[in-house]
Amino acid sequence: MIKTLAEQLEIWQIVFLRFSLIGLIILPFALRKRAIKTKRPFAHIGRGIVGLTGFTCMVYAVSHAPLATVTSIAFTRVIFTVILAILIFHETVGWRRWTAVILGFLGVIVMIRPGAAPLDFALLGALMNAVAIAGVIVFLKILSRTEQPETLVLYFSLFGSVVMLVPALLVWRWPDAWGWGLVLLIATAGALAQSCNVRGWALGEASAMAPLGYFQLIFAGLFGFFLFFEVPDVWTFAGAAIIVASTLYISIREARLRGAAAKTPAVD
Repeated sequence: MIKTLAEQLEIWQIVFLRFSLIGLIILPFALRKRAIKTKRPFAHIGRGIVGLTGFTCMVYAVSHAPLATVTSIAFTRVIFTVILAILIFHETVGWRRWTAVILGFLGVIVMIRPGAAPLDFALLGALMNAVAIAGVIVFLKILSRTEQPETLVLYFSLFGSVVMLVPALLVWRWPDAWGWGLVLLIATAGALAQSCNVRGWALGEASAMAPLGYFQLIFAGLFGFFLFFEVPDVWTFAGAAIIVASTLYISIREARLRGAAAKTPAVD
């Protein structure tokens, strides 16, 4: 829907409308659960800066590159999350996950092919989005200790709306009826996706949940092929296969390690 809407609106306006409408959608739920107050305003600002940067890069990437390619690169967020966990939380990572991280970066190089083709800023935007999502995960790990899910979504939407207001006004163009329909659907899908994601991870085991995310790549490829006539080249397939294999291994490995740690009895 974002890729279609980008044919008539600039990315700044798309981002602004998406954040604003998600804020309106989540506000009644936040009020009902009394999730307006926050104990970590500066952490929300940090999460907003990183998350907004990532989402804007994603909109740019989706607007200018094949959906399957952008989605494949987005999975490198798992790799960057591992790196940030080492740097910020001083987590210990063994040689297996380090090997998977290196292979994941190799997959990105295969897809982008630096030097073999002109620099593709859309693919760099997709990679920046993956880095930003990893940063958001770190912020959420901190914020989720004290904040409700509705609080997280509400303040993120508010931050994005305020920051993007002026850039959106500078390029403002009134969508037609079809465009407004897409705007509403994008916001609704975004709110539902965040809600389903939070509930899914809360109810399901991490080892079972992690592989399900890769259905996104299948759907992106199908939508790209049937709606936009996008046919990925052999380099995209090869790079995507490497990225999926490495990030899937990291996700399953971390889930097993958490499970083993949970079963280990405490020692006085």
